[in-house]
Amino acid sequence: METIIFFKWLGLTTLTLFLILGVAYWIKMAVTKICPNWKFWIKYKLFRRKFNKKDVEKLLQYLDAGMNKDDVLKFILLNSREKNPMKQAKEVLYIYSEMQKIERRNKNE
Repeated sequence: METIIFFKWLGLTTLTLFLILGVAYWIKMAVTKICPNWKFWIKYKLFRRKFNKKDVEKLLQYLDAGMNKDDVLKFILLNSREKNPMKQAKEVLYIYSEMQKIERRNKNE
């Protein structure tokens, strides 16, 4: 009898765990679909981290040259020496878009 009770609770616990993990997965997927840059938003807006100076210097040159995001992405991917260049490129593009917002705000004032 005790064996049946053990397996009953084990099954219920396993089912509950899978349901919770499934809901957490779908919440993460929905957030990623709505806001793909949520990781960088948390890193730079919420935790107030500073941007990398070397990246900012390069991006200022690109901004002065009037490059759009696609050109910057191509340039970063071609010149990257990272193991995962797409991850670095997404972060640099986030920084570039923030710099563009600041520039537009300064022009409007």
